[in-house]
Amino acid sequence: MFLDSSGSVHTDWKFWMGLIGMVFQMVVKPTLRLVVDPNFKLGPNTKVALKWIEVVSFDLIALSLVQCHSEAGIWTFLLIALVHNTYWMLEIFCKAKPLDKFTAADVYEDLRRPGFMVATIFFGQSLLFVLYLVQLFHLVSKHALPNEGTIEGHYTYWFSGVVAIQMSAMFGRGVDSQLGKPFHGEIWGYLCMTSENLSLVNESNEQEISVRNCSFGIRMCMGFIINAVMRDVIAYTTPLILMVSAEDILDFIQNGLAIVFITTLDTTSEGGVYRIKKPYALLP
Repeated sequence: MFLDSSGSVHTDWKFWMGLIGMVFQMVVKPTLRLVVDPNFKLGPNTKVALKWIEVVSFDLIALSLVQCHSEAGIWTFLLIALVHNTYWMLEIFCKAKPLDKFTAADVYEDLRRPGFMVATIFFGQSLLFVLYLVQLFHLVSKHALPNEGTIEGHYTYWFSGVVAIQMSAMFGRGVDSQLGKPFHGEIWGYLCMTSENLSLVNESNEQEISVRNCSFGIRMCMGFIINAVMRDVIAYTTPLILMVSAEDILDFIQNGLAIVFITTLDTTSEGGVYRIKKPYALLP
């Protein structure tokens, strides 16, 4: 089959196509701003097209790595996911703009929540994620045939997972994504830059909340791990795990979105609205 590997990522067209696509979607926007107009903005259809390129590129890289290196391929992909998310987080941090107020979308942003409750949810999500990875490694080691450059599974389910699950329910859906809301780099970036003199006011009762650096940093790291790294790992490995685990069409449909609840456990519909109280030194 044309999706099978040659046995080495160095000669596998999927790996190189995925790498080219990933680099392309990362540089196309800065390039257009540099060449066309510094204030150039992508149209909605162009954004969707670039998201398609990004997702399919990551999927091809993941499939190639697993076909050629089995469990080692998963570890490599986890490292890629960590590096990719760290890159865009730093990029967003550098471009963070001043905020007047924000609405907490998860328990990590909602500073009213007790620290012990937040830690409990984080460890619960982390435990479920580890169990998911254990099963993923087990299934891949059982079905991957690195010497033959293939995986014993249904490539139809892999393709359907990309189109019907990832691009229809996970990516490009904004707040309606089945994965829950992503890590808010813009909010955390600004709060991080002003954390030493930061004071927030809860608009529901006008109570002032002082943010301690230690608590703030821990909450931000928890949010990044869950809603950036784990979120992407689950999303990008969904076609793979459906490919090797789904026994029939009904099984594929039932399990298509069975795992995404892990990254939505921290979502809250009752998040506080916080007004940022600027120190006098920062007032205009």
